[in-house]
Amino acid sequence: MRLVEIMRVANKAYEEKGKILTLRGFFNNRTGRPNYGAKGDGLACFICIELSETYDSKATNEEQWNTAVGALNTAFLQIEVVANALYAESFKPRPNVLDNLAAIPLRAEKKKRLKSGG
Repeated sequence: MRLVEIMRVANKAYEEKGKILTLRGFFNNRTGRPNYGAKGDGLACFICIELSETYDSKATNEEQWNTAVGALNTAFLQIEVVANALYAESFKPRPNVLDNLAAIPLRAEKKKRLKSGG
């Protein structure tokens, strides 16, 4: 199986009605290799790179599908852990920045020097 076949299946799953979200432009339609310079949807870029980096042309079709599914499942679990940590952190009380400023001592004004001579 070729990498481009895996990318096309992933693209079909990623697309929404009206093709607002797509992996197209993030991989070469002939080779399946990611377009590293592509800008825009970071998740689409990540998916293409992850599928490309885990692809093994010498593996059987079944091994290739299993590897692709496993790589994205691992990424999903890692993203879920990060999302949960961010959510939990959002409930922790935060000090007010202005409260911190009140604790900073103010500098005494510098005395103006008189010019001598004249």
